[in-house]
Amino acid sequence: MHKGWESILLNTNTVVFLISGKGVLQSLSPNVEKITGVSPMSFCGKHIFRFLDAREREKIKQELFGLQAAAQSIELEMEIKLRNKKYLKGLVSFSRDEEGFFSGTITPSGVQQDLETDRFQQQEIIRSTLESIDDLVFVTDHKGVFTECYTGSHPNDVFFSSDLFVGKNFEEVGFPADVSEKFFKALNKARIEKKTQQIEYSLEVFGSEFFYQAKLSPRFSSMGDFEGITAVCRDISSLKKFEKEILRSRDFYLTILQKFPTLIWRAGKDKKLDFFNDTYLDFTGRSLQEEQNFGWLEQIHPEDQEYSLKIYKDAFDKKVPFRMEYRLRHRSGKYRWVLDVGRPLFNMENQFAGYLGSCMDIHEEKSTRKMLVESEERYRSMVESHADLVCRWKPDATLTFVNKPFAEFYGKRPESLIGEKWLEFLSSTRQKRRLRALKKLQTTPKKEIREYSAINKDGKKCWHHWVNSPIFDGDGNLVEFQSVGRDITSRKLQEEEKEVLLLALNRKVRELTFFNNFSSLIQDRKLTLTEMFEYVVNTLPDAFQNPEKTFVKISIGEINICSPEFTETPDCIHEKIDSMQFGSGKIQVCFSPEQHQEKYRNSEPWDEKILLSIVADLLNTHIKKAEAETMLATSEKKFRELFENITDIVFLTDAKGRFKSMNPAGTLKLGYRQWEKVSLYNVVAPSSLPALREAFTKAVRNNQTSFTIETDLVTAKGNILNFEVNCMIRFSGGEAYEIFGVARDVTESKQLSKRLMKAIVETEEKERRRFAEELHDGLGPLLSGIRLYLQKADVAWDLPEKEKRVLKYCNELANDAISQTRTIANNLMPNVLADFGLVRALKSFISKINELGKIQIKLATNEENIDLQPVEYTIIYRVITELINNSLKHSSGKNVSIDLHWVNNILKIKYHDDGKGFDPDALIKHPGNKGMGLKNIINRIKSINGSLEFNKGNTSGFSAKILITAGQEVLAEQALK
Repeated sequence: MHKGWESILLNTNTVVFLISGKGVLQSLSPNVEKITGVSPMSFCGKHIFRFLDAREREKIKQELFGLQAAAQSIELEMEIKLRNKKYLKGLVSFSRDEEGFFSGTITPSGVQQDLETDRFQQQEIIRSTLESIDDLVFVTDHKGVFTECYTGSHPNDVFFSSDLFVGKNFEEVGFPADVSEKFFKALNKARIEKKTQQIEYSLEVFGSEFFYQAKLSPRFSSMGDFEGITAVCRDISSLKKFEKEILRSRDFYLTILQKFPTLIWRAGKDKKLDFFNDTYLDFTGRSLQEEQNFGWLEQIHPEDQEYSLKIYKDAFDKKVPFRMEYRLRHRSGKYRWVLDVGRPLFNMENQFAGYLGSCMDIHEEKSTRKMLVESEERYRSMVESHADLVCRWKPDATLTFVNKPFAEFYGKRPESLIGEKWLEFLSSTRQKRRLRALKKLQTTPKKEIREYSAINKDGKKCWHHWVNSPIFDGDGNLVEFQSVGRDITSRKLQEEEKEVLLLALNRKVRELTFFNNFSSLIQDRKLTLTEMFEYVVNTLPDAFQNPEKTFVKISIGEINICSPEFTETPDCIHEKIDSMQFGSGKIQVCFSPEQHQEKYRNSEPWDEKILLSIVADLLNTHIKKAEAETMLATSEKKFRELFENITDIVFLTDAKGRFKSMNPAGTLKLGYRQWEKVSLYNVVAPSSLPALREAFTKAVRNNQTSFTIETDLVTAKGNILNFEVNCMIRFSGGEAYEIFGVARDVTESKQLSKRLMKAIVETEEKERRRFAEELHDGLGPLLSGIRLYLQKADVAWDLPEKEKRVLKYCNELANDAISQTRTIANNLMPNVLADFGLVRALKSFISKINELGKIQIKLATNEENIDLQPVEYTIIYRVITELINNSLKHSSGKNVSIDLHWVNNILKIKYHDDGKGFDPDALIKHPGNKGMGLKNIINRIKSINGSLEFNKGNTSGFSAKILITAGQEVLAEQALK
């Protein structure tokens, strides 16, 4: 028997016993010794019949056998025999358990009255207790008739009266029919199932609804008969209201979660997901039914499903929060990385109720992290292979990264330097200076350039040029600095003899912040001259070696601005400044007595002087800049007047030729009104575009700031005018960004030149014709007469053989002279050209060349009679024959092709040979070129308003294109392609 029960039974008069199915006593409560004076061990292990008289044994057998059959409890008045002929009389109760053991109690007869008294007292205690609680407690019989009722003390139960309950059933006491039916059903169910039943019901009282919870416990007699129920009814109105508030609150928060921008899900205690908000369903493009239970796993990437499900189930079993990342399929069909965070839910009784989780789209963040890792790997690979010293450090100078060259310089391993402060590598003097600089960098972080000396692992002093760059996070907060140090020891050693200049240079580097800010203010010109003086007085001391002991004063005219601690001493350094407004003045700087010690004056005597002179120069520059701006405004006014009134065209374009401005002369001459819609390349005639583009490209390539070119411009009405254009190119960063040009109209002078050239050509042709006629009509007959005389038969009949041979030779020479004279006269003025036209003349000339066999010429034409002026025929004939002669002399080619077509009053000529070729432009411009062939060809074509274009390059033979427009003074540029 349990020791706890033993201690309780010691103070009672009831003995508890346990008997096996065969009647052997197994155990007795220890109080049996107190009642009988016999130890419990004297009874245990012995048969119960041993302690009974013979008349009691048969009775006990029958009762126990009946108890086994009926499975009920019995009570018997028995007399138990003890030692020394003593007997114990009392009431014995038996009951049988499922394993066949009999348990029971023995209550001695002598204490029965005490038990009744105790029972009454217990009932009184129960009654007073039931009447003092807030619950309604009542007892009914097996028919549901009230036998006892305790209405309690709750204010809501005042309408109940115990007198109205006793002797009545549920309906008779005023319960509604549906409530009465609930009680009757629960009573019958308690009787059948033999266990407590629970129901809830509501009552309307004085216009208000109250809710109750009733627990009905069945009562059975010792014989197992159902005697009724004991019911406890508790007012749960406040609890119901609270539950309604909870449900209303839950619905409210579920409504919020339904539209929440984050992906939300919820799972029950069975691990199945039963809720997904609209954002989640919109992300996956699936319905709630498809996602519920474990349907959500289908949307997870196959490679992530097993891993995700394991984390989910493990956390669920342990009821702990979890985080996991996986790829979730988007409605577009693509997988996106999400971060899933789940937390366990607990109800009001702190009982586990499931999980609530949210998913965040981290796809971009994941991609960014991946790129960051790749960038970090590239960065590490680059800096590790870099010969320079590279490190990163926090604003307090703690190293966070060093490359191998950095660690090798100090003879240490890279990992041993992480966490160290690089200030410890400097001397104590430099440490103090760098601490001050670091404080400034923490407040105004910016790129910093410095030079430091350090002792390497071999104990040698080395110099490095450091570039310190701040690194910020995404919110603009300073995270750390990156420094790159380049070894400049050799340069430092070479400059040891110039130590003073080196110190000044180092000093300028330390003063970079001041000069940057100061220069910006000067460039912006946001401060007046007086405000600029005040700025210098307040900020200049920070640029000196000991700013806390340096004081500045500016005195100019009647203005005196100075630091409060300024004291003028003989050791003050000063520089002169000039102002148009205030006149001459000076900037003075004084130092504390400690700075005037001999050691200081001898160490860096010129640093402060150089710094002050630079500040004075900047101020003077600021003043001069104001004067210059005034002069510039005057100059611009004069330029504008010239720009508006000059007769030449003045224009400004960007690098692509788009007009930015144009003077009135340009609008007047060319006729365009809206220049912003016109480009320079739209105005230039098509035939002049290649030359203009080439001139501009060549100038940019050679960094020339100007070039001059003659070009044809097309007016708004379609007329073509010739201009001489002077262009000035403006560069920025090595790139051309603007073209300023002046164009002078040379149309009349060019026309005059063409007319002059045409007159020269016509005069030349007249002289050729006259000379040919002189040869043909003058010298020709004379030579023919000589030949006739020499051919007379009687001239040589009596001459010796020798003279006959001479005479014969003279005859042959006369024939040759006549033939050559005829050829020269024909070349000077071909008769076939005058008689039959250009095409027949060219065919005649070509047939003679082809007979020589040196080169083959093919002429293709679509017209025999070309309608041109005689002088134009002659010039074209001369040009083509000159081109053929050049091919014979210089090309070494085998074939020449000539296309001559007459279309719409336009003569188009294409000439090509398959020789070695050459660059015509280079040949014409070459200083050693003495030939006039190409120049004559060009001049002849221009004299008849024709256009001529040579091929570029010298690897595919020689080509020329000629265009002649009949009866016009302008060129048909659109046909030249």
